[in-house]
Amino acid sequence: MIHEFDFGIYPWRLWVSCDADIPEQKEYFGTEIPDWQEHSDGEAFTVSKKLPNGRYRHGAYIRFRRKADMTDDIIAHESGHVALEVFKHFDCKVDFNNQEPFCYLLGFTAGCCETVKRFKNK
Repeated sequence: MIHEFDFGIYPWRLWVSCDADIPEQKEYFGTEIPDWQEHSDGEAFTVSKKLPNGRYRHGAYIRFRRKADMTDDIIAHESGHVALEVFKHFDCKVDFNNQEPFCYLLGFTAGCCETVKRFKNK
């Protein structure tokens, strides 16, 4: 199942899934998502997508193979990728004198991953 989250202040979406297969992703996003063989060093990966159907302008997708891969360190790692993608998209710079915007994005993304981790499919 693919879960969708709205960043609120940014016109950006976050999608997080666990155990989503290639056909489910293609149906949901309307486009191909890279297969695991291209990402052999991690249990999750993050991609930026501009969706062809125009539903949302931009977003990031984190896909976990299984719930056991949703560890704190991997969630934190992937959350960092998402925050950097948002900053890159909006042409923002990480400011060491004002770290709050970057840290807010990290925390928000990690919280979304935790929500998916606790989700019980009925």
